[in-house]
Amino acid sequence: MPSSSAGGGTDTNTTYLPLSDPRCNDFVCLAFKAAGDASQGEIPFASQFVYGHYAVCYYSAFVIFFSILYLHRRLSAAFVEYPEPNTTVPQKSKALWRFIKYKKLGFGISLGHTMMIGLAILFMTVLTFVPRPYFRPRLSYGSPPLGLRTGVMALALTPAVVALSGKYSLITLVTGISYERLNILHRHLSYVCLGLGLVHTVAVAIAIYGDSNYWPLLEKIGSAEYTGVIVLIGLLFLTIFSIPWFRQRFYEAFASSHIFFYFLYLGFLFWHTANRIDTWMYLYTTVAMSLFSNLGRLLLKFKTPRWSGSTATIQDIDGEMLRITIPAFNGMNWKPGQHVYLRFPSVSPLENHPFTIVSLCEETFVTDKSGISTRTPLLFLVKAKKGLTKRLMKIAQQRTTLKAFIDGPYGGNHLNFRSGYEQVILIAGGSGISAVLPLFLVLCKNMTKMDSTLKSVRLIWVIKNRRAQAWVQEELRAALAITVPGTAEISLFITGERNRVEQLAFSFGADDIELEAGFENGRKVSEEVDLEEERLIPGSDGILDPQDQDLNKFVSLDDLEMELGMGDVTSEHDVDVDDNEEEKLVQRHQMDGQHENPDPYCDYGIKACISHGRPYFQDVLPRLLLGGGRICVIGEFRFPNRIYLFLLIFLGCGPQDMNIDLSNAVAACQTRVLSGQVREISLWTEAFGW
Repeated sequence: MPSSSAGGGTDTNTTYLPLSDPRCNDFVCLAFKAAGDASQGEIPFASQFVYGHYAVCYYSAFVIFFSILYLHRRLSAAFVEYPEPNTTVPQKSKALWRFIKYKKLGFGISLGHTMMIGLAILFMTVLTFVPRPYFRPRLSYGSPPLGLRTGVMALALTPAVVALSGKYSLITLVTGISYERLNILHRHLSYVCLGLGLVHTVAVAIAIYGDSNYWPLLEKIGSAEYTGVIVLIGLLFLTIFSIPWFRQRFYEAFASSHIFFYFLYLGFLFWHTANRIDTWMYLYTTVAMSLFSNLGRLLLKFKTPRWSGSTATIQDIDGEMLRITIPAFNGMNWKPGQHVYLRFPSVSPLENHPFTIVSLCEETFVTDKSGISTRTPLLFLVKAKKGLTKRLMKIAQQRTTLKAFIDGPYGGNHLNFRSGYEQVILIAGGSGISAVLPLFLVLCKNMTKMDSTLKSVRLIWVIKNRRAQAWVQEELRAALAITVPGTAEISLFITGERNRVEQLAFSFGADDIELEAGFENGRKVSEEVDLEEERLIPGSDGILDPQDQDLNKFVSLDDLEMELGMGDVTSEHDVDVDDNEEEKLVQRHQMDGQHENPDPYCDYGIKACISHGRPYFQDVLPRLLLGGGRICVIGEFRFPNRIYLFLLIFLGCGPQDMNIDLSNAVAACQTRVLSGQVREISLWTEAFGW
């Protein structure tokens, strides 16, 4: 309204002031209003909200694509696959994709994940910086386009970030991808969301700084500027605390703070967005995703009978590994490789931790000593480290039972082992055996079936010392007992013990002599190795001469059957060689610093090929494919044209660096499929932390 001063009668009417006049700073001034309308006409406020729709369409396209693949896989599983005479074009196309998918970069993420995340970053970057102008002449004309669209895109990503985080996830149901694998995308998509939030904040801050007429509005407590700062703080803590370095070292702090900052972030987002255009639709969707996940877990995954908890028996195996058993109950079913979350109220009522189920879910019942039929209990192997597991180890030394609540099962692979796989290689690192062992058990059982196409199973276990075999000795012995000798093999790589000397161990049977040869890891301890001969056969003066032609017919270094149960030595020879020849024998077997040492560890009764040092998978896996060097060879399938036509799958669980090495090795092996030597090579890995 026009006004005048009381004293001098100076007219302060701003209606017709020019835009250059500092007093023309609101819509009462016609020039100001015209300039504001022109700015809105050029870039309407509502037009920036369409960028949120673009973001939704982007990640929805990926969900639809993987849903179609999952549906195709489910439908294909109902049909029996028969071997093709040659590698098909679809198999080669799949191998090319797996070469990209399995390849791991230096920071532990696969090339496939990196491409997906990089594509998302590129897409959001284009939407952010390509449209111009970034700012309006004045903030009073409206929010800067750069800040507005980035804020809307960050808001549009929020439902996807939350959906990817849930253990019982809608995305998992429609795509078949387990939540722990989606968790990788959850973390990195949240980083993208944080980046958009930072651009939004900086753009608005620049606009505020450039429009002094807007500063008085900042005096209003509860304005969008203040609520936006709290939203950004919540998002910062959500993403920073989820960085693997922090999460792995302070898991309990991460888990509790994550919930708090999520509610802080979501609550202030409602306040900050103030239901402009369709902003609350994204937030309603976010709340719906959270409710779906948590109610699904509560109603479908919380399996503890009568909500009163189950009795868990804990046992200290060797001071570093715990054995936890919980009686199975009706309604609790699981697949090999799946895990559950266990909560121990008396130890930590607010914490639950994931543990892989080692035992198999038997359909049949077993009878205990009292004659009562019971199901096979849930068995867990837990490495005592920090936090909850460390407290459980202390409790195990005082009492044997605890009350536990079960949430699950979750995860597991979606591999159909009845669809033509002929060779399976399982690889575990340390306590990662808990994820691999149930697969080894079920595969050994499947091999005994008449219609099984599976011909061999190899378990490679990397451990620090031989005592670790005690963790699963009974299970391994039972698995080997039901298989045909030579079809199920175990290889142990011991990294924390110095090997003894090179040795040839002879075990005498009723009708023949079984020869087993062993060597130590020269790369790790070659400078400290004592090459003094250890005589394992009384009265022998040396070891066999590798140049003996007759001997080469049976035990030549190139044709020696290294696995126990695969050798067929039916000729007797004198043992005689000097120390120099023995040293040559060691050098001849050296392959990139790795020496095979098949040595049955009879203390535990497990037949295994024992090696010292860490396996170099880039060298080991190609030999497993083609049998080069006869080092731990399994399942050689030879054809007249010398092309090896079989389906091969690798499954691994262990530390991140071991999984990186394994993934890169399997990625390199995809060239064998492209060249037609192998029909298919698959990989499934699990990690200790997500």
